[in-house]
Amino acid sequence: MNLEISIHRFGQYEREAFVGCVNKFLKLYHGKEVDSFKVSFPLDGVYAADLDEWIHFAIRKGAQVLDLQLLCCGLLETNNFYVFPHWLLPGSLKHLSLLRCVLGPPLDFGTFNELRTLSLNNVIIDEKFVAHLSSVCLCLKRLTLKECSVGSCLILGAPLLCLTELKVLQCIDLAKLEIHCKNITSLEYEGLAETYYMKTKWLARIFWSDRSFNDSSLHALTQLASCPGLECLHLRLWFSGEEIPENIQTFTNLKQLHLDLFSPHLNVCGVLIIIKAAPMLEEFVLTVRASIHNEVRSIRRKMSILSRFSHLCLRKVKIHGFQGRWYEIELAICILKIAKKMEIMVIDPIGKYYAGGGEWKDMNDSRYSYEAVVQVKEAVGEAREDGEAVEVDEKKAEAVDEMGDEDGWEERGRAFVQKIYVR
Repeated sequence: MNLEISIHRFGQYEREAFVGCVNKFLKLYHGKEVDSFKVSFPLDGVYAADLDEWIHFAIRKGAQVLDLQLLCCGLLETNNFYVFPHWLLPGSLKHLSLLRCVLGPPLDFGTFNELRTLSLNNVIIDEKFVAHLSSVCLCLKRLTLKECSVGSCLILGAPLLCLTELKVLQCIDLAKLEIHCKNITSLEYEGLAETYYMKTKWLARIFWSDRSFNDSSLHALTQLASCPGLECLHLRLWFSGEEIPENIQTFTNLKQLHLDLFSPHLNVCGVLIIIKAAPMLEEFVLTVRASIHNEVRSIRRKMSILSRFSHLCLRKVKIHGFQGRWYEIELAICILKIAKKMEIMVIDPIGKYYAGGGEWKDMNDSRYSYEAVVQVKEAVGEAREDGEAVEVDEKKAEAVDEMGDEDGWEERGRAFVQKIYVR
């Protein structure tokens, strides 16, 4: 039996009333076994005795899955985190998930030897335990550390032979990350670390968001490209993109690329450089939440130079957050030029973006509207109606090409869409 006690089932009860109801329910429960036990409610260290008793109850009933989600308390928010009673855990526990707790088992703690999944969100972890994690959780397959205090250095060593999925997200004190787990296939990272080292052979899927705004971002790109089995990359850029060298290392086997542009000062030329560095790329998803302040002529001239290559594998392109700004239109045109086997390009003025840890968020900012997509649809519609009979005014198109202001980009985009349909 799976036993879940959560705020969704009990509504906005006062905490004392909620705790009283749970205590009464557990006393009346006469089932023989409980496979999993989950609590999701705004509680803290004040209710430590009750939480200890609930966990003890689950252990007695043979639960192999413990999920303790102590949500934020709103106006009652405190830093009085609940100290998780690791000493109550049996050696048979397989899955442990904690939110807003303190976890500090001793170095000789052997109960985690059979643990398969460990998910820690906003958990205060003893740094000595973190340092010896590789030798304490030998059977671990999935590890998530989100907004945790793990210290300045996290080294995951070779003893973690079973580890296949790793997520290290928003651990702000982390300055150095080393991964020596050769069997990892999926990695998610977001943070401010300045030093990375990854020695992995089978890494196939990566979500990477480096917010350090320094040379470590470029170093990370080199590290990611060096993963021989990498097929799916979700890359979030927080720097402008000007720093990306044109001779960036090749992503030899990359098939899917999700690129988020979150820099306040964007240089779209970096997008073309990355696409060129992935010759086997089949699907490209671009999310734009940035602005550009560079001079129009110089950027367009450089984009024209960078787009003088052919990509023979790229077939599907989707652009989220497209608002019809000149650099978005120009980038879309460049992609259409280089992708010789393009099958579909989707323009989405809103869309969603990945926040890490399996969470997606809507791009519902007020600056997003459907006006841009309407403009593109109108251009496509006109081209479809006229079909092969479309005659493009080449002189007018050339005049638009020479424009340096933003007013001409809608007309330029419309003209190029017509060219595509005339092919």
